[in-house]
Amino acid sequence: MSDMENSGPASVIYRDRKIGSGTGLGSIICGVLGIFFWGIVFVPLGALMGIIAIFKGQVALGIIGLVLAAIGFLTSPLIWALFGMGAVITLWH
Repeated sequence: MSDMENSGPASVIYRDRKIGSGTGLGSIICGVLGIFFWGIVFVPLGALMGIIAIFKGQVALGIIGLVLAAIGFLTSPLIWALFGMGAVITLWH
């Protein structure tokens, strides 16, 4: 007997590719940390991870992370100074 006689129909095994929520949760965590702690580090990380999470299919978590990163941007004076927003604010007051 040859190997061809014993083999059944060819079967293809598909592995389910689970979409983890690590990037989205990381975005949320970085967004929250950007609000209360080192905004200069965590706000860009949270925004970047939020964008990546949206492209990976974690839309809700990515949007929450982006919103928190935006709040962190608005509450971080160091980031405002880097972008020159301090001058804009002084003109308004």
